Amino acid sequence: MISRRDILNAIAAAPLLGIGLSVFPAISMADDVGSDIESWIKDPAHSNYFDPPKVSQTQRGSLILAPTDAMVKKASQILAGVPANLSPIETARWMMNKVPADFTMEWPPDTPAHKLPANPLIVAFFAATKTAPYQGDETAWCAAFVCWVLNHCGKPYSNDAGSKSFRKFAPLPPTTTPVIGDIVVFKHLSSPNQGHVAFFDGFADDAKTKVWCLGGNQGNRISRKAFTVAKGDLRVDSYHHVA
Repeated sequence: MISRRDILNAIAAAPLLGIGLSVFPAISMADDVGSDIESWIKDPAHSNYFDPPKVSQTQRGSLILAPTDAMVKKASQILAGVPANLSPIETARWMMNKVPADFTMEWPPDTPAHKLPANPLIVAFFAATKTAPYQGDETAWCAAFVCWVLNHCGKPYSNDAGSKSFRKFAPLPPTTTPVIGDIVVFKHLSSPNQGHVAFFDGFADDAKTKVWCLGGNQGNRISRKAFTVAKGDLRVDSYHHVA
């Protein structure tokens, strides 16, 4: 049986093949979930990928696909096509704007009868961390995305899927005057060990009470979203400079 670690290693290595994006047809989109994903799920030929869920509650897609699956191959080619000459925030912006929308978001939730596949692109982000996505693409993946982008750009990264790992990550020194492209780290007041991490994309208002964050797992997708700095349960913990 193929272990999840084997799958992660295979996905991480796949982009090194260097096969162009043109190998696979463009993915069409319909509403929030691409029609190609819907047809893939409904195809009887893929029934062997489904097995009874281990949990009763509904959650995001938790079934990690095999490295030989067509969707995993598409994800690998997408990663192989990410430009290598961009800064980290430019890379994140490129992925938000250029990657087919179907692959920038979490896929449909599990049903009571079956596990459904996790987005293999999100699964691949965890190859840049020491933590596996134990619940598919439903696992919090903001830090995994930041780690993958920094690694792709040859910058230091925490090698950890927890946003907390960036709070005191020495290679990215803290700063009180962030510039676009730096890292912004948040902390939950109610759960101090949890939070969020993304690329700082400027302040959203003149009073600097909100920041634009470009990152993963924002609305369950790669997106640019405004977060409050010091209001509510989730608050900015620190900013860190990316050279």
